[in-house]
Amino acid sequence: RVSLRLWITVAIPSLVAWLIFALMVSDQVKTIGEMRQLETVAELIANTSATIHELQKERGMSAVLAASPSETLAASRKRQVESTDGRRRAYKAAQESIAANTSPAMAERIKASEAAFQTVETLRRGTDAGTAKPPEILAGYTRAIETMLAVADTAALQATHPELRSQLGALSDLSRAKEAAAIERGTGATAISSGAISASVKRRLLELGAVQADRLG
Repeated sequence: RVSLRLWITVAIPSLVAWLIFALMVSDQVKTIGEMRQLETVAELIANTSATIHELQKERGMSAVLAASPSETLAASRKRQVESTDGRRRAYKAAQESIAANTSPAMAERIKASEAAFQTVETLRRGTDAGTAKPPEILAGYTRAIETMLAVADTAALQATHPELRSQLGALSDLSRAKEAAAIERGTGATAISSGAISASVKRRLLELGAVQADRLG
């Protein structure tokens, strides 16, 4: 199960790139316009996945730091924030590349994603000040990640090629299984750092395990 989670962590951007390349070199892509659309969708989904991965790592570090302050972890988290911001810049650039031909639904998803990230910024400041609590950190970051997953889902719907849409739907399930695994790790690590694993935390871990089994089943 651990090896599967590690594979999921690195697989999604690579799978997107491989799928797009396979379609582009085949005779299934008929026009330059369709090729450009494939490239735009692929770029947005790959950058969304990469940014989510960095946010997942930052979420875990921040929640554990709030539960059990550590100078070493604080330094690691600071570097992780910088890494997240670097990925987010690429994500925003990918958003801009699709903006000219985007649907109202996509525009709404992107707007929600940006609003949710403002909450992350607030939580970052609270974590630095030692005022943010682990549950609100986990909830705030999770909300931001969920809005980004919605962006990727909506981008997949903009793909006109039926095979691409089908495969991107499967990748969406994989992304959500990865998110459930990341929440599980963050929740468990935070509970261990605080020195107590409550009944509600145990129940939450079982729920997250069920989500992973459902998405990967």
